[in-house]
Amino acid sequence: MYEWDTLYIKCSVCWKRATIEEYPKDKVRKFWVKSECKECYKNNRHKKRDECNNYSKKYYLEHREEIKSKVKKRVSNHTKEIWFSRSTFHRKARLYATKYRLKPNKCPICWRLGTIEMHHPSYDEASAWSKVVFCCKFCHRNIHLWLLECPKAIDLLECTQP
Repeated sequence: MYEWDTLYIKCSVCWKRATIEEYPKDKVRKFWVKSECKECYKNNRHKKRDECNNYSKKYYLEHREEIKSKVKKRVSNHTKEIWFSRSTFHRKARLYATKYRLKPNKCPICWRLGTIEMHHPSYDEASAWSKVVFCCKFCHRNIHLWLLECPKAIDLLECTQP
């Protein structure tokens, strides 16, 4: 018999009726529980995990050389020297801009108010750290995705000279 103050739910896998306590919790779903009972959920979870692992192994074995070449290319593009030079670029420019209060309040490209970021058009020269473009995060992302043409860079050193 049912008790009127408890809620019974039917499992979507084994069709067994049980109380809410016999179901795993999930705050997104109705009644904050999953649609499968704890036993079915454990069994299905292991099956799904094994299927994913098998698919990943199979894909890796089929595309091994392609994956290795992509990883080598990525590693060669991001050497420590490049990373350190870029981090020093950003650090110097950030310190200089905050020291002399050079950051604008609005994005000069789209005129949005908000957080303004600095974009470095090139990392080629050692003195290029002072050449930046001020823009909001949306314009900055679009410049990196080549959806927006990069405007002319401002030299921070020239802005502070009288």
